[in-house]
Amino acid sequence: MIYNPVFYTFITAHPKCIKVWDACNGKLVSVFRDLTTRDITCICLDERKWKLFVGDSKGWVFSINIKNGAKMKKFEKHDQDVSSLYYWGEKNIIISSSWDQKVRLSDDSTSDPEGLEWYLMEKHDGSVNFIHFKPWQSLCASCGDDGQVIIYN
Repeated sequence: MIYNPVFYTFITAHPKCIKVWDACNGKLVSVFRDLTTRDITCICLDERKWKLFVGDSKGWVFSINIKNGAKMKKFEKHDQDVSSLYYWGEKNIIISSSWDQKVRLSDDSTSDPEGLEWYLMEKHDGSVNFIHFKPWQSLCASCGDDGQVIIYN
């Protein structure tokens, strides 16, 4: 679940849909179905809170317009489930991690429907379960099933 302070909504991810809820009265505002054929595994918002990035169990990362659910862009596919997403607004980069042992940085700066891979990190010996990013230090950390926490800078 994510809170969107621009539209005063909560966004919830479900296996087969995304739901948007009014934060003031708790009522369902929108349901976006058929975004992917696989289960949705993670979500994150862009810096302006207009784009929602979605990861799924087939390895896809894509963005949708949070107001109408229209697909905007897809990114380089991971080989397994996407486990975590983080949006780096200063550089317009979506950072994704996956059970395929990879952390991928992809460019979201153009209006092109396909985001180009900017950088690929393959340092884990097991599934990457979570990433976190500190933009003011350009510091990214990932943890995985291999018991490691890896710092990228």
